[in-house]
Amino acid sequence: MTGPRHLMVIASQCSTMGEPLAELEPAAHALHTVLSDPELGGCAPGLPDGRSLAVLAAGQDNGWVYATVRRAIDHAAACRATLVLALLGHGFIAGDDPTLYFMTPDSAEDVRDSAVNVGELLVEACDRQGVAGVVAVVDTCNAAGAAIGLDRLAVGVRRGRSSLALLMASAVGQPSRRLRLSRELAAALNTGSPDAAAELFVADVAGPIRASGQTVVLRTQAGEPDGEARLWLAANRMRAADRYQDPGWEPGVVGRDGAARLAALLREVDPAAELPSRWDDEALRAVGLLKAVRLPTVGGAVQDAARSAPAPTPSAPAQAPVPAQAPAPA
Repeated sequence: MTGPRHLMVIASQCSTMGEPLAELEPAAHALHTVLSDPELGGCAPGLPDGRSLAVLAAGQDNGWVYATVRRAIDHAAACRATLVLALLGHGFIAGDDPTLYFMTPDSAEDVRDSAVNVGELLVEACDRQGVAGVVAVVDTCNAAGAAIGLDRLAVGVRRGRSSLALLMASAVGQPSRRLRLSRELAAALNTGSPDAAAELFVADVAGPIRASGQTVVLRTQAGEPDGEARLWLAANRMRAADRYQDPGWEPGVVGRDGAARLAALLREVDPAAELPSRWDDEALRAVGLLKAVRLPTVGGAVQDAARSAPAPTPSAPAQAPVPAQAPAPA
């Protein structure tokens, strides 16, 4: 079981960069849709209030992005979740400094304090105790500048035991066109791959995306013996049957997908809940999800059981998701 996964997609136009990016909002929605699909990306919302997608409007500056991503980091740490973060829009490097800055609606090119230091946020996420792993997609010009400074993880709080997969749309000094990485990635995850295993990782999608003509720059770090297993992007649609034939799971035990969803559900109710290493009948009865019947070993079946069983009483009322905000007019 790889545990819960949280998603935060942030997309931004920039008023100082000329014509608006026509493909920005469709690309952000396409990527968000596949990563939040329970049968593919399997991600829960990245923020406690239910939000997982923001298309920035005027007034949502770099401070808003810093605060939002840090709330997502806090939430992932509390739930011991993997954080899946995507940033789409404009990016710059200042002079010869290869550090990537993500631009918000009112950022100015080459003005560092008007934009977002992406590498800084990635270091914060990766080095936070409780965050199970970080999967990041950066679809901007100069995207590989997001990896600058990640060597600090070796001397951070977790001493290099951080798991990270970073998928970037361009090299330092290179432009990125039409949000193509996000669009091609969404298409690849929706299609699946006959050559990959039951889950798709960044290395599995890099080849097909490069074949389309899009640059792909990768950075991965397992951190711990089981760290790499947490860094999948989506279930492989072409290998759906294999997801329920893992030799690590036995008949009568919930499969990996169902276990991950069940863990996310219980973490939402009680972030400190102790989760069993395997979800068999006894474990399910212990949390009130099973009475006297055995669940099939199918990931989705746990959701049906959860619907029919009395739900645990949450500590606070659930908040309705907040709709994504529309971009500022050109």
